[in-house]
Amino acid sequence: MALFDFILYSYITWWSILMLVLSGIHYFLGFHYLYKEIFSYESEEASQNKVAYDETRAFFFAEYDRCNPVTQASATIDFLKYLKS
Repeated sequence: MALFDFILYSYITWWSILMLVLSGIHYFLGFHYLYKEIFSYESEEASQNKVAYDETRAFFFAEYDRCNPVTQASATIDFLKYLKS
C-alpha cells in the first residue's frame, strides 16, 4: 500500500504506514493472540464446569470409541462395565 502511494502520489500517507504496521502485527502475531493477551475473558460456564470426565461420562450420549465401528464392540462392553460399577 505504501508503495502504491509513493508511485501514484510521490509521497506516503500516514494511513498507509498505519496499515502496513497493523498488517505486519497481524501477520507475525495474529489478532487472536493479541486479543487473548489484552482481554482476559473467561466465560462463567467454563469456570463452573471443572468436573472430571470420568464423573460425567455416564451422561454423554456418544463417545468416539462407541461410535467408531472398529472399536464399537469393546468400547460398548467397557461402557456397560463402567455403568454397573
